[in-house]
Amino acid sequence: MTCHKDASLDESLAKSLDMLGCEIIRRTKTEKCGNRVELDKCCEMNIYAQKPASRQPGASPPKCARDYETVIRPQPKKLRILVAATREIVKRKRLRTKILQSVVGLWSFYLQLRRPLYSVFESIYQHTLSVEKFVFLDSRARSELTTLANLAPLMFATVNLGVEPVVFMTDGCQFGAACCMRKLALPPGRASLRGSEVSKGHIRDYRMISQFRFADPPPTNQVLREAAGVLLAVKRCRRISRAFTIFSDSSAVIGAMKKGRSSSRKLNRFLRQFCARALHRKQRFDMRFVPGIENYADGPSRGLRYPAVPPNRHE
Repeated sequence: MTCHKDASLDESLAKSLDMLGCEIIRRTKTEKCGNRVELDKCCEMNIYAQKPASRQPGASPPKCARDYETVIRPQPKKLRILVAATREIVKRKRLRTKILQSVVGLWSFYLQLRRPLYSVFESIYQHTLSVEKFVFLDSRARSELTTLANLAPLMFATVNLGVEPVVFMTDGCQFGAACCMRKLALPPGRASLRGSEVSKGHIRDYRMISQFRFADPPPTNQVLREAAGVLLAVKRCRRISRAFTIFSDSSAVIGAMKKGRSSSRKLNRFLRQFCARALHRKQRFDMRFVPGIENYADGPSRGLRYPAVPPNRHE
């Protein structure tokens, strides 16, 4: 007995994304850091209207696969409706709590494509937890909704980002914060690495690239000190459309960076700076944990000019 496979029953990636309200496209990379979209000034316009590609006179069209990028984004029609509903909510003085919960829930679902955008929401969550039938939005909550509606065209995920051949290691203490960097060798004929090919390496391969002292009085929360060190590494990541690897010995900072936001308002300020840089340069950051006794940035954070582990500790 011969069994034949019915190909019509197979679920492709594109079909699965369509059921989730998203789509996958392949487009040409641009010279600019931002996405090739312009935000609609009125909600009836298509927010995914393409700008003409910026190309120098005489330049040939892209022929290599590296000149293209695969992007997963929300379906334009559904996102346009969500943006219109958000702008309408901001204009109202009084709003049903269930309507606000529905809109914020839809944004939270689509924000999984760009997790750093979760840091925009802060005060709005307090209104969604209200037990009253109606809710009054304050100026801070309206500002958060307006900001997210304006950033809607940047809500996409690039699938084929190449891993930059550099590794950062950061640390923070009561004295200051520092960042060390290690360069990796590229395999022949390749422009980037795979995530599995990136490792911590040895201390002799690192060099100190940035450090600073906290102003008096320094932050009392150790998590904020560690976040300052991670922000130093993020500022050093200057290539666009790349994925970077950052090691830290703070589980709280790693968890907040991967989640995209934090319930701590002070830590959320660092995450918003991280979000702005990630959106502007279309970057992704792979946060990894390293034990404190193996953190080579511990010495530079305490004033040394070279990578060093904590005192009386050896690898």
